Amino acid sequence: MVKLEYLTLDKMLLTPVQDDSVSIFDVVEEAKWFIHQSPKVQNRKVLAVFTFHDVRITVSDKSSIEGMVRDYERAEQNFIIPNIGPLPKSRLSRHDKINDQIIKTANSKLLDAPAIELVDNSNWTNHRQMWKDDPSELAGMAFAERWARLAQLELIKYSVSGEPLLVQSAIDAGLPTLNFNEGREMIEDMARLLSEEWEFGELLNNLPSDPKWLDDLVRRIQPSVPAPISCESPPPPKKK
Repeated sequence: MVKLEYLTLDKMLLTPVQDDSVSIFDVVEEAKWFIHQSPKVQNRKVLAVFTFHDVRITVSDKSSIEGMVRDYERAEQNFIIPNIGPLPKSRLSRHDKINDQIIKTANSKLLDAPAIELVDNSNWTNHRQMWKDDPSELAGMAFAERWARLAQLELIKYSVSGEPLLVQSAIDAGLPTLNFNEGREMIEDMARLLSEEWEFGELLNNLPSDPKWLDDLVRRIQPSVPAPISCESPPPPKKK
């Protein structure tokens, strides 16, 4: 199921079977087995690193299998960047759950969205080939495609209705398909890529150079998450 490619002082590279009959639970479990069989050199724990169905995974002897499975499934649905581990959160925060739901809703609109329109398909293919061994970069391109497709869907709506185009509305349309907490730099990188490669890239040429534009965008798109209610008793009143 899992093959050991090489082992260094603190890291091992594994190659799991890329097959639908093999589950992420089984792969992580076997990776932990490899770790337990390896020598602990100079008091450093060995990490197992591998890619499983385009998700980059790092496992340690302390990795929670249930947490790794949960984050793998979230990565597959584009809720988080496909680079997970070795120590996933024990439980998702309320903000994580809200953010996942926002992305899930945005992704559902892709069913009606047209394919991305590119200036030159070969350039896009070349980028994919250049980054074929980097799951994070490929995830960036996948996000850029979702962003562009949903923006195009918005452009079609304006075209059909005859209303004046609201550029900001078109730009905002596809951005909720990415976890902003983990992908802020990715948004800026993909905005630059789309401005050059996308047929409607001029829409992105007017984005502010000030990095605060991304903060403003997040505030527009993501609902505010109420602070958790404290269950602690209030402090006793001070004596006069």
